[in-house]
Amino acid sequence: MKLKIMGAAIAAVCVATSAAMAMWPDTERMYEYTYYSDASKTTQVGFSFDQCINGYVVPGQAHGTATQYYTRTVIGQCPGYLY
Repeated sequence: MKLKIMGAAIAAVCVATSAAMAMWPDTERMYEYTYYSDASKTTQVGFSFDQCINGYVVPGQAHGTATQYYTRTVIGQCPGYLY
């Protein structure tokens, strides 16, 4: 019985977290960018991380080569939380 209650509580937290992330405007989200050599996204050629400076999201310096072929992953909120 205890496990069922814990499972329900964890599910509720996950739903609430997902809803909160969906409500963030993109200007508050910080991303990690991984750059690739071409559209197949098989060869990584660089990466960068957004930074939070004075409450604003600022693009970080690219390490390697920045290209138009990239993936991005949410790494935090500015100002706020890091994952």
